[in-house]
Amino acid sequence: MFIAGRTFDFIFLLVLWIAILVFMSIAEKWTVPLRTIAGVVAIDEAIGRSAETGRPCHFTTGMGSGSLNKIEDGPQIMAGLAVFSHVASLCAKQGVRLIVSVGQPDTIPILEQYLRDAYNAENVPVPDMAETLRFHTTDQGAFSSSYVSIMRRERPASDIFIGPIWKESATCIAASNQVGAMSIMGTARFAHMTWLSSFADYLLIGEEIYAAGAQLSGDKPMINSIAVQDLGKAFALASIILGMLLTLLLPGLGSAFKNLLGA
Repeated sequence: MFIAGRTFDFIFLLVLWIAILVFMSIAEKWTVPLRTIAGVVAIDEAIGRSAETGRPCHFTTGMGSGSLNKIEDGPQIMAGLAVFSHVASLCAKQGVRLIVSVGQPDTIPILEQYLRDAYNAENVPVPDMAETLRFHTTDQGAFSSSYVSIMRRERPASDIFIGPIWKESATCIAASNQVGAMSIMGTARFAHMTWLSSFADYLLIGEEIYAAGAQLSGDKPMINSIAVQDLGKAFALASIILGMLLTLLLPGLGSAFKNLLGA
């Protein structure tokens, strides 16, 4: 039995779910082309900058309040880990020293595996894990302080931050700017976009971090899944605009349209 006014919602989600499964199943035969994201393209430039200057590359998926098992934070962290796999590969290929600020304990095994895979693929020695992966505890203040200390002490030429960001974002981006690091930041937490867009060299806004992770990992089913979800959002936005126009111009049709949508 459906809840009153939710029938259309159920049908819409069901159709979207089926469409995602269909597009994921045909991903190997046909993949939806995604637009180029400036922040993704800039990652190669950032690693190249570290190689040219002989200074390290710094990477993080954020602080310890987030966790892979949290609904809001988990997908963002996974997107950051997908980007990290690409960053580690570039660092191994170009001989760039990589420093990772770790704030989520459950990401350490994944980070270690990505590091091993990247360096083994290039037939170069795997770096010391304790020196590369630096755990900063799960406290926000401790994470921010450790982040600033690494910036001041190691002076990386590039700083890549992809994942959930809280109020420490202002401290982190300021520390990057102070040492002249090329900063690429991305988060789905829109509350912090104001200063990040003002101070970061490149910013991945909202769901661009998921598209970036899919593009860099080459995961075709994930790419098609993201594309279908975007179509669903476009349909929802078009429905809102159509409802507003009908309500203003043709109130009778507008009311019927609202009743159809259960609004």
